Amino acid sequence: MKNVVYHIHAIDLSNWLHRAYHVVRPEDMSVDGKPTGAVKVFINMVESLRGKIRDNRKKGEKHYIVFAVDCPRVKSWRYLMVKPWAEERAKELDVPPQELFYKGKRSTDPEKRDALRFQTKLLLEMLDAAGFPCIGDVDAEADDILGTIARNFSKRPNVVVHIHTRDKDAAQLLIFPNTEIVHPSIGQSPERILRNSQDCLDVYGVRPERVIDYLAMCGDAVDNVPGIPGVGDKTALKLINKFGSLSQVMENPEAVKSVKSLREDNLPMSIEMLTSLIKLDCRVKTVPKKASAFARAKLTEERIARLTNLRRKYKFNSLFGA
Repeated sequence: MKNVVYHIHAIDLSNWLHRAYHVVRPEDMSVDGKPTGAVKVFINMVESLRGKIRDNRKKGEKHYIVFAVDCPRVKSWRYLMVKPWAEERAKELDVPPQELFYKGKRSTDPEKRDALRFQTKLLLEMLDAAGFPCIGDVDAEADDILGTIARNFSKRPNVVVHIHTRDKDAAQLLIFPNTEIVHPSIGQSPERILRNSQDCLDVYGVRPERVIDYLAMCGDAVDNVPGIPGVGDKTALKLINKFGSLSQVMENPEAVKSVKSLREDNLPMSIEMLTSLIKLDCRVKTVPKKASAFARAKLTEERIARLTNLRRKYKFNSLFGA
């Protein structure tokens, strides 16, 4: 359509749901023994976003909301890559290998894990009934899907991609034109928007093209990526700002000498593996390349009936128009 500006709001479903789970009041956690509190917070976040879109929409704009999803019970290629290393390393440290698995420290509490699993399934059922597109791929994680959306539309001046997540690794996507990272407001955390390289530098201390190097060096606790021993946030920033990229750090004798694990050639995980875990795969083939593919399906009578049944069953006041 001529002169139309498309805005694609791509949401990391798991990221939002985990954050919603941690702000739920105890009295709102469940309905009739079923955990639903995080879903209610999640839906409120979606409705808040929709309200902002309505209030700020300009003539000639189309806004689409899409959810990036991790396929349930599917082990990602990152997990499979780390597993042999984790099993061998666990023997050396005399710890359970699960502690070293990729994302191995997520939801170790069985009650939390089961609650999130149930609510993820329920949320997907509600979003499907409401007609929102949800994209998952057995060979990719939600972050990769977000990255592919950003890449697919990076050369389309009439498309703006808004990536809604608080994951640090998403900042690497700011290398793509017309892409911004939205840190959603939740709990006591206000909304923050990173629109360009300078914003990334202000928030993380590095520009987008160095985010992978930065996180590979200092690690990413959320995904259980260990990083380089002895290198925290401040040291990683210092090394990058002084020597440049991670490869330049590794090639510089002064830089290597300043870090004990590098100096003694004692890295538990290779630099190549660390980098691979952080770098997003922005070429997921199942992600659409047309903005219109992200349009919400019309609320038919059948969809409204499904939403109404879900709303009544789980005692929601409202549910996406039903």
